[in-house]
Amino acid sequence: MFDIDGSSTHYKFPVVALSSITNRVTGCVLSGAVAFGGTLTAVGGPEALPAFIEGFKSTVPFLVFPAKALVGFPFVYHTLGGFRHIVWDKTTNGIDNASARASSIGLFAASGAVTAALASYTF
Repeated sequence: MFDIDGSSTHYKFPVVALSSITNRVTGCVLSGAVAFGGTLTAVGGPEALPAFIEGFKSTVPFLVFPAKALVGFPFVYHTLGGFRHIVWDKTTNGIDNASARASSIGLFAASGAVTAALASYTF
């Protein structure tokens, strides 16, 4: 049985590992999003992506917040994770196990909060 930092399992999956995996996954998701937007624009012209977004908003308005959160979270998480790595690379502070665990939890929390704020914003 696997568990995230639980006490009743054979293996504790560290939050630092989850943070690293999430950073890699969000990078792949961002690459896919850029490829989708670029392909849509290349095929449909410069107005295709804005038209797609407006069509989505008018067709399924109840999915706008979740869609914005799904698009926003990878950007926020990957960006904040990148800033954390810059600090690690430049100062070597926070690389020990306890600090990395604390910064990983903080990274998840900050990313969730910023993503919710951005997804709630209407423009």
